[in-house]
Amino acid sequence: MIRPSTRKLLHETKANSSATIRPQEGRRKRVSNAILKKRTLFLTVLTTLLLVTLFLLPNSLNPSDKGVRGVAEEKHDVMEAAFAEIREKVEREKVDYSDDWRVSDMRKSLKCEEIFKRERPIHSQTDWLFSRSLYRGIVGSSQSSIGSSDGDVKNGFQYKVEAKQAPPKGRGIFALEDIKKGTLIWSTRKTARFRDGPSYRKFIFGLEAGFACDVLQWAYVQDVGDGDLRISVDLDEGCFCNNGGSDGNMGCDEEAAKEYEGGCNDNYFALKDIKAGDEIECSYGQFVVQGWHTFGV
Repeated sequence: MIRPSTRKLLHETKANSSATIRPQEGRRKRVSNAILKKRTLFLTVLTTLLLVTLFLLPNSLNPSDKGVRGVAEEKHDVMEAAFAEIREKVEREKVDYSDDWRVSDMRKSLKCEEIFKRERPIHSQTDWLFSRSLYRGIVGSSQSSIGSSDGDVKNGFQYKVEAKQAPPKGRGIFALEDIKKGTLIWSTRKTARFRDGPSYRKFIFGLEAGFACDVLQWAYVQDVGDGDLRISVDLDEGCFCNNGGSDGNMGCDEEAAKEYEGGCNDNYFALKDIKAGDEIECSYGQFVVQGWHTFGV
């Protein structure tokens, strides 16, 4: 039996204990709330920073960024100025041609015989870019055999080559490194192909006279498959490939061509080992067919 004094003491102890616990629980709640508020504030700030970063990052990587845009615009302006100079020269040399003119008529009107009496130059990248741009403008992107833009690809060569004078033949292309037999040397990535005579004539008379005469000399008719003929013009240094006949060291390798889209119509391989310094010569008979009459030129 518990005495009254003892019962009173136990009651006081319990009350004191409860009073001690409640303030501790209050402090815990206040600390917990403070931590929660800090975490919420931290997450809010972090989210804001992420959103700002995501907003600014594309702008910083955008090619139109002031510094990058300035360089790109400068290059574009230089190219446009060069193109404008060529267009002015074409305008000065303008010839009123007829839609029934053939190659001989075009050569005569452009005075190609006189032009060929002088050494012809190795054309610049500006010349190539202009001619390819003119071609796309005439046939349209959907009909273009060289795509809608040039990108970073300058020509169809897979190896380093040099175009230079090769008297008495004129101009030629020379290997700057050894090329093993059976490997791909050049492809038609920059070969303009015309489906009709009028487009080809328009192209010829949209060029500077000297370049136009070169094209009239370089152009050939090619069967691109199943008797489908095209007037083809190599608008890169591949046009300087001289005819080596049966001794040509670049041409169709039927076995190697199986590994490439377009086969031998679009890809030309080393027919023998080629040493650095050797002239690269084609065998015209492998890809040229008779068919100019088909286009009325």
